[in-house]
Amino acid sequence: MSSIHVNVGGLTVVAAMNMLDKEVRPDTTTVVEYSSGSTVISLALASRIYHGITDVKAFLSNKTTTSKVRLMQFFGLDM
Repeated sequence: MSSIHVNVGGLTVVAAMNMLDKEVRPDTTTVVEYSSGSTVISLALASRIYHGITDVKAFLSNKTTTSKVRLMQFFGLDM
């Protein structure tokens, strides 16, 4: 048996997992979050890994930096 360990670090992963555990139902297909970046990236990763949800949408402030936007795009977020 093999295992994969994913360490994305920080409390945002724990917070994202707690949010998903409380809110995701069997019929959930989309996750939507207003975030400056870190939380929604953690939600996207945890949604895919633990719940099989690939449709994660982020609503961002107009002050979000270009580098954060590109990072979110890298992780497949719809903005």
